[in-house]
Amino acid sequence: MLTLTASATARALHNRINQTDTPFDADATICDIWTRQVQASPDAVAIADLEGSLSYIELDGLANAVAASLIAAKVAPGDMVLVAQPRSRALVIMVLAILKAGAVYQPIDLAWPLKRVAELAEETGASLCLGRLPGSVARVQTLPVTLEELVPVSSAPKVAISGDSIAYVNFTSGSTGKPKGVLIQHRAVLRLVQSPSFMRLSRATRMLHMAPICFDAATLEIWGPLLNGGTCVLYPDEMLRLSRLRRVLDTCRVTDIFLTTAIFNMIMDENPELLARLDCVMTGGEAHSLSHIDKGFRTLGAGKLVSVYGPTESTTYASFYPITRLRLPHESALPIGKPIQNTRAFVITENRLAEPGETGEIWLAGSGLSAGYLNQAALTAEKFVAVTLDGTSFQAYRTGDLGYLDTSGDIVFQGRADDQIKVNGNRVELGEMQHHLLALPAVERAIVFVSGDIAGEKQVLAFVILSDPTTDPADLRAELARSIPAYMIPCRIVPVAEFPLSLTGKIDKKALLDKLKPHPCVAA
Repeated sequence: MLTLTASATARALHNRINQTDTPFDADATICDIWTRQVQASPDAVAIADLEGSLSYIELDGLANAVAASLIAAKVAPGDMVLVAQPRSRALVIMVLAILKAGAVYQPIDLAWPLKRVAELAEETGASLCLGRLPGSVARVQTLPVTLEELVPVSSAPKVAISGDSIAYVNFTSGSTGKPKGVLIQHRAVLRLVQSPSFMRLSRATRMLHMAPICFDAATLEIWGPLLNGGTCVLYPDEMLRLSRLRRVLDTCRVTDIFLTTAIFNMIMDENPELLARLDCVMTGGEAHSLSHIDKGFRTLGAGKLVSVYGPTESTTYASFYPITRLRLPHESALPIGKPIQNTRAFVITENRLAEPGETGEIWLAGSGLSAGYLNQAALTAEKFVAVTLDGTSFQAYRTGDLGYLDTSGDIVFQGRADDQIKVNGNRVELGEMQHHLLALPAVERAIVFVSGDIAGEKQVLAFVILSDPTTDPADLRAELARSIPAYMIPCRIVPVAEFPLSLTGKIDKKALLDKLKPHPCVAA
């Protein structure tokens, strides 16, 4: 048990921002709340897309049918089931059905190499996959779901699960080369979507589901509307096209949307009016460009644009900052704001609450915290720590993010304490990239780091010393593509004869960058 100390000033400021307790159904499951919505509004539209819609009662019956098939296949409460399905009605039916069977859904990105899928199946112990994998995986049986062949079932299975039960597991990058399986409980999902402080969720909500299912923004996009009587609107394609997005927004009357920082910036550059009629636009995942935020604020108006922050371990969001005004050019960074409902945030330095303006590590607590990492007890104990503050004991998650509290109580992000970054919303640790490079026979040494090109864009670079100098970097990229997702491959792999050292004995990154002409990076 770690005891935290605090000055009167630091204690008062942290206490002020952490008054976030809000009633929610902590002991219920996602299925419990879903059933209430079905009973309250059976004919309301649950899922909409460009092809039509499914009502709550229709979606419920189809999910019951798939759940019955899972139970017939010997899936028991707590078992993990892979989901390999493009964004679609069938995908939503699958994840709901897995929960109805009392099981845990493990999203699979269809773009992942089969080797990675096999490793995750081995890690989770999953023996069944809903959908269709791009190849065979040992000991994993696939169970395709064809909507046209499903016969709705009116009654749901009776299974023994609770708010403590695991709903899904999301895998994030690991610095040792081993991905971390983040275990998310039913309770944590309900904490996110019931009476949220960062947006309004109701029967009038028509929220766009555009994130990949393995990206935890999908948690809000699916369960936010469905557990509040609203509509989950499906974006139909894997690739974003603004003309297609406009059609979906207009045809399906979308009210709310989440956009990664990069996509938000692209829309602001190309067609900001695309978002003008929406009720709420949330954006996050990387540090914001204030010029793009300013354009969004001027397009949407006060109260409609919200910056959101949160690691996977805190179930999608931990804090929010509604854009009600901008103080350009006086602001140098957009705050990540204050904790959302049933969440507490602390800035910690040397086992004490940091003073206003003092940089420290951001720690999170509350009902949204993950149950820990799958099969990684030591890492769970390291990152999820038992603490005591002013006589009260609780568990806190050490994010590894740095920040400070300004005098208004908003947290201002100050970067990472380690080498973890976000690439297009996907969390990646540079150590894992380096690990996979060093696993290649042709690579003797490797260093991976983030730099910026002359336009100010962040890029991930890898410099390698090769055992055979004639090796083509394109061949290295092709080898990496067989084992890791595309977003984890450095945007450029540069062979060098040696790693130059600085006067302090560290690798001189500037000297390496000087070897690149005319730009430090090219697009992947």
